[in-house]
Parts: sequence; structure tokens; C-alpha cells
Amino acid sequence: MNALKERKTYTALDVGKFICSLVILFYHYFSEHGPLPGLLDEALSLYAVAVALFMVISGFLTYRKLETIENYADRKKYVFKQVKRIFTVYLLWSIPYLAYTIGRWDFNSITAAFVFKQIRHWIFGSTFYTIWFMPALGFGLLLSFFLVEKLPKKLVYTLAAICYTISALTLTYSFFGKLIPGYAAVSSILNTWLGGTRGWLVFAFPLLMLGRAMVRIEQKLNWKIMAALSVVSMLGLLAEALILRSIAGHTGIDTTFMMIPVSFCILGFLISFNLPSGSYSVFMRSMSVLIFMTQRLFLTVIPDIMPTALYAAIFSNIYVGALVVCGTTVIFSVVIILLTKNFKFLKYLY
Repeated sequence: MNALKERKTYTALDVGKFICSLVILFYHYFSEHGPLPGLLDEALSLYAVAVALFMVISGFLTYRKLETIENYADRKKYVFKQVKRIFTVYLLWSIPYLAYTIGRWDFNSITAAFVFKQIRHWIFGSTFYTIWFMPALGFGLLLSFFLVEKLPKKLVYTLAAICYTISALTLTYSFFGKLIPGYAAVSSILNTWLGGTRGWLVFAFPLLMLGRAMVRIEQKLNWKIMAALSVVSMLGLLAEALILRSIAGHTGIDTTFMMIPVSFCILGFLISFNLPSGSYSVFMRSMSVLIFMTQRLFLTVIPDIMPTALYAAIFSNIYVGALVVCGTTVIFSVVIILLTKNFKFLKYLY
């Protein structure tokens, strides 16, 4: 506990999160506008590691802070403050995305059942399909905190393992889950009411607990060893993906079982590898959130409303499109950060 009370800056984590946000942005673009050639496309499909790593990093940082707070009321206050910040960012960015979504409805044929289904998904899923990460993180953080506080730690980790297995059987290993009697009902409930296969219960909760597990062994880590283990575990993930492809055809790697050691080892490397601290790490931390939240403006919303001729000029070549879309996403995010100096309320966006 005393060692954890020493303040430490995790610069490599900020750099890692920034790189992850770019990988996710590039993946979303090329998966929708045309694949990269050969191995480049295969490599980009590893973006799923970046998504899981975001969650694991959040768990580590949150629980490392909680380890230094002895009073339960203060720990609860800290978690609630974090959750409030997460949902503030989420709800503010939901405004333009909801406006876009509702604006595309066909009001001539709309039904009450359709509206109910949409609202249900907004409440129990996400207001837009690429900002699901924020409500999953917020609710997952609340769940993990109260379980850790109220239940034996081994039981909580067991529950986390069960939840991740359910996620795997519903997504990556769905071909196997479908063979289990009654599992279709479990999958339906999960996707309808419990946030889905990458939601707060079966995805965020176990990955946050994985981040928590790293807190107690942080002092024992060696960056060279963790770097080597990261490479080995990544090779293991690739092997699992190839086996899955041979058995079930193309399948997402989002909830592969090797994702757990991969995320654990990469996190271990990032927290044990020391980089010089500076304002650049704070900038990258902010950018990672903004790129995550703004990317759909430039991937979907703006292209959908731009003139046909302009759209054709930009996206007739996938690399020109990538430069425009990814470039404007980054520039827009930078502009928001710069404007925050004079308009403090913009800080709520990230």
C-alpha cells in the first residue's frame, strides 16, 4: 500500500492509448471504404486489441488510485466522479449523433414499435454504434467497484471470467455457443437488455478486473520481459484467430481467449516502460478520447450529407479518402483542445 501511495506518471500509457485510437480510426475507415492490400489488412484487423486495451488501462488506473484511498466513502466518491465524467462526455457527443439518426428516419412509415426499439437500444445499448465504449465503461466501472467492495476478491474474479466466457460464446465463439441448449435466449437477453457482447457486463467488467489484477504486481514488472511476453501472447492470439478461421470461416477476434493475456502483457509493458513525462502525454490522453468520439462525424455523418460530386471526389480513391477522413478527425480533435484554453466548457467533451 505504501508503495502505491507514491505518485507515478504513466506516460507510456498515454502514448499507447493515442496509438490505439489511431489504429481504431484507420480500421473503421478501411473496413468501410475498401481493404488494405494483403498483410496490411490482416494487421489492421488487430484493432480489437486496441479496444480491449483501452478498457484494461481504465481498470488499472482506476484501481491503482482506489488502492491509495483507505476510506470507503472516499473511494465511492472517486468512482462516482469518474463515472459522471464518462457519462458527461458520452451524453454530450450523443446529441449530434442522435440528431443525425432521428433525421434519417422515414416519418411517413414510422411506427411506435420502431421508436420503442430505438429508445430501448439507446438506453440499454448505445446512442450510436461507435461510442458504445463510454456507457460500457461507465456501467462496468460501477459494477466492478461494488462487487469488489462487497464480495470476496476471488469470487469477483471468477464472475469476471464467467462473464468474459459468455461474451466469447456470443461473439467470437458463437458457432459453439449456438450448440448449447438455451444459449440463444441468453444471447438475446444479453444483446437486448445488458449492453451486448461488448457491453458493460460481459466485456467491460472482466477487462476492468484484468486491469485491477495488474495493480498488485506492478512493482515486480520488467519492461523487457513484458515486451517479450507481449510478442509471444500476440502470436498466440494470431494462432487462435487462424484456427477459428479454419473451423468457422472469418470470425472477429474481439473476444478471443488470448485477448486476455495479450491485454495483460501489453499493459504490463506500458506501465513498466518509462518515458519522459511532459505536456505531450496530457495532449495524447485528450486526443485518444476525442478521436474515439469524433471519428463518426467524419466517417459517417458528414459524408452522408455532403454533395454527391464531393463525395465521389474524396472516396473514389481509398487512400485520398483515408487522408481526408482521418486527417480531418485528428485536426478537429486538436482544434477542440486548443479552443479549450479560451472556452473551458469544451473540456467536458473529453
